[in-house]
Amino acid sequence: MRKIIGLTIIAVLVFLSGCQYLSIEPTTSAVTTTTTEVTDSITTSVTTAPTDTSATTISSIPTAVITTDATTSMLTTMITTTLPETEATTIVTERYQTIEIYGLNDFHGGAYTDVMMISEIGEYLLDRKASGNGVLVYAHGDMLQGSALSNYYHGLPLIEALNIIGFDAFTIGNHEFDWGIDVIGEYRDGNIENGEADFPILAANIVYSDTLELLPWTVPYQISEVNGVRVGMIGVIGQIQGSISASRLDNITFLDELTTVKKYSKILRDDQDCDIVILSVHNYDSYQNSQFAALTGSERIDAIFNGHTHTSIAGTVSGVPFAQASNYSNSLFTRITLVYDNQLKTVVNYNSAVLGEEYLDDSSSEIDSMLSIYNDDPDFQAYVSHELAVSGGSWWRTDLAPWGASVIRDYAEVDFGVVNGGGFRVTMDYGPVTNGDLVVIYPFDNMIKTCELTGAQLTSFYSSYPYDLYFDDEVSYSGGVLYKNGIPVDPDEYYTVGAVDYVFDSERYIFLDWGENILSTSFYMRELLAQDLENTVGEFDPDNGTSYVPVVPINHYFDISLFKKQYLVV
Repeated sequence: MRKIIGLTIIAVLVFLSGCQYLSIEPTTSAVTTTTTEVTDSITTSVTTAPTDTSATTISSIPTAVITTDATTSMLTTMITTTLPETEATTIVTERYQTIEIYGLNDFHGGAYTDVMMISEIGEYLLDRKASGNGVLVYAHGDMLQGSALSNYYHGLPLIEALNIIGFDAFTIGNHEFDWGIDVIGEYRDGNIENGEADFPILAANIVYSDTLELLPWTVPYQISEVNGVRVGMIGVIGQIQGSISASRLDNITFLDELTTVKKYSKILRDDQDCDIVILSVHNYDSYQNSQFAALTGSERIDAIFNGHTHTSIAGTVSGVPFAQASNYSNSLFTRITLVYDNQLKTVVNYNSAVLGEEYLDDSSSEIDSMLSIYNDDPDFQAYVSHELAVSGGSWWRTDLAPWGASVIRDYAEVDFGVVNGGGFRVTMDYGPVTNGDLVVIYPFDNMIKTCELTGAQLTSFYSSYPYDLYFDDEVSYSGGVLYKNGIPVDPDEYYTVGAVDYVFDSERYIFLDWGENILSTSFYMRELLAQDLENTVGEFDPDNGTSYVPVVPINHYFDISLFKKQYLVV
């Protein structure tokens, strides 16, 4: 009976559409990339040559019935059939074009998996690009900072890997600011000797506060052409300034995302003749996604790639597909597939999916060779392999953060130390702890700042401070009274306090408004942590407090010279 019903449906569809079951011949897939440069409000375009590939042959599919691998699939006018999620089906006819769009977000230099994972992901993406299908690949922020190899070279190995893969664009995330945003700007400064990204950097809503102009090495959007279909990608960052040290945002403002997206989506459709407009937003908020999806007319968005929250999710909102990966092994990157109807001039089918390690079979020999150049450098190996201590257990941020605050107190020689627990990103495992391990555990180049606060101010702050802030291990609180080593603080007495600059400079806290005699020290937080581990006698246990010794600190900080970059750029 089911077979009869199925055949009846197919017969009706064929009759209504005036189509026949035809064998679709291979066609040539041409992807042309256009980078939009914005200078003094004048828009120019630079177009690269098309790449010739061959399309997948699909037989016995009526042109009116589109089939994709579906987790969230829809056809606006006909019945949609689906294939298993592991298959990728491409419809390429004169009327219909299928475009596979891949996204990589929050890779953090491989901190949550392994830096070598970029080679396996890269091989998969290179295979998809060689398949003859229309394939586009984008990065959605927080790609570089996090692992020892990437941090040591300020993200250069990852930039090189994305070049080899052939990424189409890169949207700035909050952690691109960690080394100072101008460090990322070097990769689009035209100087190949210090490393150069072959793709544009998108930052449509990041502007200078005084002029409201875009950063000179960024663009608001990028355009690619796939088999005659023009695809525009807009890149924005969310209102996540609180995730960035205030000192890194000097004279930088984030414009409203929705207003920015409406502006540039209209430009892409009306002025740049784009058929499809995609949004890359380094943030994930379901309500905000619904706002983007609700845009209509020339402002409408066809797909959304998210980042920042490490949420593994793929779905649709108001008929618009969206996706974000967590960047753990089961959720490494994303794919949104769109089917564009040249006759109706719209997307008629779509799919969004999160792809994990099970999709990866091999690594890229070219990326492996490139990474080995950086990894095998003697200076890097000497740094990364240096053993600091032996951990006597497995310690999470709730164990490490109070120790970190105590390290600030002792090594910066202040009365109180304060640190955010989020600075400690992964568990410190049992066994030897090297510099390389510590970079992954605490990847941020935060510096220590100090000030003076009264006991009353400290008590008020402690009683209401956010859950993720930790004071040092000499601090306790009971019955509205703040204690240091069991002794109540004097409300009228001034105490010295030290904190990482990410916390100290935040407008959410009291240091800038209430602090007196504010000083910026020369101490890097990770340097102090390394020093205390180095001073540990026996196995390290954060519950034992610090191992402070008042001696000249050992320099564990790395700073790569321009000469070193020139030597290693491949």
